[in-house]
Amino acid sequence: MKRRMMVMALWMAAAAWPCAGRAQTAQTPAMLLERGIYTEETVGDLDAAIVIYRQVVKEAAAGQSCAAQAQYRLAMCYARKGDAARAAAELNAVLTAYPQETGVVKLAQRELAKLRADGPAADAAPRVAATVPKAFADDVDPSLEAVSVTFDRPMLTDRWAFIRSGGMFPERSGPISYDKAGTTCTLPVKLQSGTVYWVGVNAPGHDGFQAADGTPAPPYVILFATRAADGSPTPLPEALVQQAREINAGRGPQRLNTLAIPHAALYQVLGGFLAAAMPYWQRGQEAGAQIHLVTDQDRRVLAGLIAVYNATGKPWTDEVRITSMDGDDVLLFDAKDPAGPRPDYRLVKKTGGGGSHALMWTPRYPLNPGDSQMFVWQSPAAGPLPHTPEGLQVRMGNRLGAHGIQQFYLVVPAGRRVIETSVPPDSKSSAGGYDIYCFQRDVTPETTHAVTAILAPAGAGSTAPSSRPAAGRRQAESLHAEGWQLWQQQQLPQAEARFRQAVQADPAYADAWNGLGWAQFNQGKRLDAQEAFEKAVALDPKTAGAWNGLGYLAKQRGDVDGAIEYWKKAVAANPNATASLQGLTAALGERGQYDQAVTYYRMWLAVEPDNAEAASGLEKALGQQGGGDATP
Repeated sequence: MKRRMMVMALWMAAAAWPCAGRAQTAQTPAMLLERGIYTEETVGDLDAAIVIYRQVVKEAAAGQSCAAQAQYRLAMCYARKGDAARAAAELNAVLTAYPQETGVVKLAQRELAKLRADGPAADAAPRVAATVPKAFADDVDPSLEAVSVTFDRPMLTDRWAFIRSGGMFPERSGPISYDKAGTTCTLPVKLQSGTVYWVGVNAPGHDGFQAADGTPAPPYVILFATRAADGSPTPLPEALVQQAREINAGRGPQRLNTLAIPHAALYQVLGGFLAAAMPYWQRGQEAGAQIHLVTDQDRRVLAGLIAVYNATGKPWTDEVRITSMDGDDVLLFDAKDPAGPRPDYRLVKKTGGGGSHALMWTPRYPLNPGDSQMFVWQSPAAGPLPHTPEGLQVRMGNRLGAHGIQQFYLVVPAGRRVIETSVPPDSKSSAGGYDIYCFQRDVTPETTHAVTAILAPAGAGSTAPSSRPAAGRRQAESLHAEGWQLWQQQQLPQAEARFRQAVQADPAYADAWNGLGWAQFNQGKRLDAQEAFEKAVALDPKTAGAWNGLGYLAKQRGDVDGAIEYWKKAVAANPNATASLQGLTAALGERGQYDQAVTYYRMWLAVEPDNAEAASGLEKALGQQGGGDATP
């Protein structure tokens, strides 16, 4: 009886926080908010509550009180889950999107202050104050001779860490240097017209930018594009924009110091790997296993298994090479005792052969002839999964140097919806609260095994994955992935050729038509790009990237109204499409449609609460509109 009374009291307390101006009827935002509070406080299901609160924010546009309260509750759910960075981002969204809701704003400000006091203070680390060019600029003068970053305090001037990303790092033309104040670091460059560039500032394991006291700056990305030869802007790919904004908002890769994979799931994977690998080892062939762990915060941790076997006639006591790694930072664990003492290991830079570094291990005890040792390697950072219009994307790929078996293990929280996989999984199991999907393939030397999986965001429900086993679609997906790799390296004619091969392999593959459109757009082939984008949206109206491309094409030919309609469709397909929101708000302002601009600026700020351009644009639009509190 006492428990029933407590539950009823909590439900009544939830109902006692009404939303102004909303009818208390079923399925209204007000009732959804009450249900969310009950789910959070009484049931204790934070993930389910998060889904409900997001629904309230989406549906309560006309009832700002409901939306503000739901946004605040959303932040507190993340705080209770221990995700302080995400909680801070959601609290900032309260301040920027609902400044008129003063009561909720005060609560958000108080909780933000607590987060700063309880965790590593945000202000304790140096911050990027300005960059040249500005991040996300798409019309940078290609004659610019230097990229620079300015911090909010003096830095150690004998070190820095400009981070490369594929082929998007600019050509360096001189020595890196600081100004006399020690706040601005300059990277001399030589830029090309119509090119997208990615310049990272620090990254997990690479923290050369440090304040005078040695505190490293958090990771930041200067993503920009130079003007095309005809002077027109060069669109930034939506996926890159979203990834960079996640990093700049403090939601980028998180440093790891312990094994992230639950031990029960690891042992399940280990058993499956040994059973599959043993016949190959007995034939003197290779076996490889990658583990792709997806966390409940929609981050991915990359790991893998290494088997060492002493086939010599004498014990191993000295340092030996156990594998090659492409990166220069890795965590290593004993697979039999992952919580025990860490193995003695180091990475040594190589001058040739596969992999850029050799992973060296020194046995604590002699490894006798015929004995073996299993290791787990893990990346030192958990990075956010890239968003696509279809869902969260996990790409798995590896190339073996000899004949053998390659396995990929996709490890996701139990019940997480796997929307689609490019090939069917060979098996599925569960352990430690996680579902484990195994994809394996017998591969010939120098053959790449690749699998793509699309997941629903956290809390979006569960269902069995579908797959597209048709040979044409599998071939198209592989060509599509190669096309984007070439595109990122600015090998545009080759990228166009790959995308064209992809649409020939599967003419119904909308993503490949979208990629073809962008490869053609960046070469100035606007009529061809128009045709490809139109084909993509005809096949799948949710292809936000193609709608975005059509918007840019319309704007370039002076059709502002047409661009607005295309960008609205892009945002409808993907409300988090910040590049489309950026173009749309600017075009609406150009047309004097400030009421609509305000709506879309607020959508933009809901995704990126700290975006100065969006906050400034909202302030200007409200001023032109003639009313409203413009405080971001």
